[in-house]
Amino acid sequence: MNLNKNFSFEMKRAAASPKFRKIFRKLPKHVQKSFFRHIAKLPSSFPFNDPQVKKLRKPLAGFRLRIGDYRFIFDTEGDKVIFRSVATRGHSYNKKK
Repeated sequence: MNLNKNFSFEMKRAAASPKFRKIFRKLPKHVQKSFFRHIAKLPSSFPFNDPQVKKLRKPLAGFRLRIGDYRFIFDTEGDKVIFRSVATRGHSYNKKK
């Protein structure tokens, strides 16, 4: 699955960090497909009404999208969604030192 092609085709207001792209390529194909189905449904305005999207609490910043055992961490800049990281549930919220 071509991440660059799908991001530009599926959602022109979405972007992905290099870290996210690297990890995303290694995810199972069914998780990748489910991810693109979810981001296609994200509204163009806030707040997100998707029950799988939650705002993260301090000290973490941004939002998380839950798909199965995976958590996709993202921020917003204006009307653009920027995906920063993806990890399994147990590793998603670990703070880097």
